[in-house]
Amino acid sequence: MKRTYALLLSLLLLVALSACGKKEPPTLKVIVEQQDRNMVITAETGSFKLGVDGHMHVQINDGPVAMPNGNRYTLSNREPGTYKIFVSIADKDHNDLGVSETVVFEMK
Repeated sequence: MKRTYALLLSLLLLVALSACGKKEPPTLKVIVEQQDRNMVITAETGSFKLGVDGHMHVQINDGPVAMPNGNRYTLSNREPGTYKIFVSIADKDHNDLGVSETVVFEMK
């Protein structure tokens, strides 16, 4: 009886510990704002913590990819015009997680 109880307790503990390590898949909402001549890009990712669980890749008008460490990226001294902003989420090893959003933004 004691052995059965110990086995059952071990199994319950294993299930509880495995459930604690699960994270929801990341979600993504991109917010772009103009602050003076600067474009500020903010990513909201739900339970996925940018700078901890991974990072975002930001590409402006099909240019080079920036990889800021947090959830905010600021581009200074932007000219007025239309900008296509592509943001995707990657893990710590730069593997794309298949979560992305494209925003078209008008700088005034």
